Amino acid sequence: MTAQDAKTKQLNDRLQFVDLDVTQRAALKRVLPTISASLDGALDTFYRKARATPETARFFSSEAHIQGAKGRQIKHWELIGSATFDAQYVDAVTMIGKTHARLGLEPRWYIGGYALILDSILQNVIAKHLEGFLFRKKAAALSEEVSSIVKAALVDMDYAISVYLEALQEERDKVETE
Repeated sequence: MTAQDAKTKQLNDRLQFVDLDVTQRAALKRVLPTISASLDGALDTFYRKARATPETARFFSSEAHIQGAKGRQIKHWELIGSATFDAQYVDAVTMIGKTHARLGLEPRWYIGGYALILDSILQNVIAKHLEGFLFRKKAAALSEEVSSIVKAALVDMDYAISVYLEALQEERDKVETE
């Protein structure tokens, strides 16, 4: 099996596990315009929070640096929304992961950023589907409930991954000491 075949298999295994099938990919493509329309505000919210948090503010040297990162995130979200999960997607995600590792960005900040961005995207998707005076309150309540579920799940994932990484580091330290 070539390296490319292995990447494709790993990606397909992930997509299959979460049931991101043909029907869901079509839905993702349909919602791409709403995702794209919500990215600017979602990312502005994220970067406001990132600038105000000392642990994340240190990753950005200037406003131009933030705008460059924002532009790359917009392109990545549009790649996600295209539902074209292929070698280009795997390469993009791999580059993101390696960049985060090189910078020393802890997964909790990456996952937390996703929680903020998803919050905004989901609110926009729900509002788009429930437009109109009669549905405004329903859209707000549904957005709040869906957002709280996503955020709780991501915080839970963050803690589990953090504990996992700490355990690996403790094991490495123990091996090095021996």
